[in-house]
Amino acid sequence: MALAGSTLRYIVYDLITIFKQTYDDSDITPYQMTYWVLTHADRLRKQHIEKRDTGEYLAMFDVDVSTDTDGLKYITIPQRIYDMDKDRAIKFIAYQKEVGDVTPKYVQQTFSRVAAADAQRLYYRTEETPSATNPYFFRVGDIIKFLGLEEATVDSVEVGLITTLDPSLVTLDLDQPFDFPQDLLPVLQRQVLDIGLLALQTPRDLNNDGTGEAAGQAPQRKMTSVQDFSPADEDNYR
Repeated sequence: MALAGSTLRYIVYDLITIFKQTYDDSDITPYQMTYWVLTHADRLRKQHIEKRDTGEYLAMFDVDVSTDTDGLKYITIPQRIYDMDKDRAIKFIAYQKEVGDVTPKYVQQTFSRVAAADAQRLYYRTEETPSATNPYFFRVGDIIKFLGLEEATVDSVEVGLITTLDPSLVTLDLDQPFDFPQDLLPVLQRQVLDIGLLALQTPRDLNNDGTGEAAGQAPQRKMTSVQDFSPADEDNYR
């Protein structure tokens, strides 16, 4: 769960302060630091989500259904989602079976996933054949197409998605809540520091000054491996 009151501004300027304390002439802009933070945070957040079956980062959307030129109904994914194995970032898709039914869509008619390349096999067995009561979905980029609804009237579906961090946060309000696991903040800080300190430690005699001379060598620094922070148990995150 994200730290209450935690915002990008707090994290970004805390890291800039640390860099200033280490290298008083460092000139890292908030824009650059925000990019580093979001890049590493999104990767850590995805690893965190893949290890836990919770609803902490589930987002639900009601999406209008369209029909393509082949007669297949489809939707466009409303927000960026993680590229997880077997489309696991799509937690569910469901639609209302009967008009006026007051139960939530996600407990009514749900869809099963199939890979586009495997869809043909569904029509070999009667019990697997797509229909309005046995619908399937497959993903093509940002489009989710449906099998079995060709003759059905379905105006919208409800989808549950695991969405990524919003990349627009780089240029928008840094005071928005930062939706990131609290226990991974120290890991995020270390990874960003590793990248920044490596860049700042490049010796001046390796700078490209047009002379063609480079007498020194960059210091060797062990970077934080992603394997250091992808264990099965929580304790190893720290």
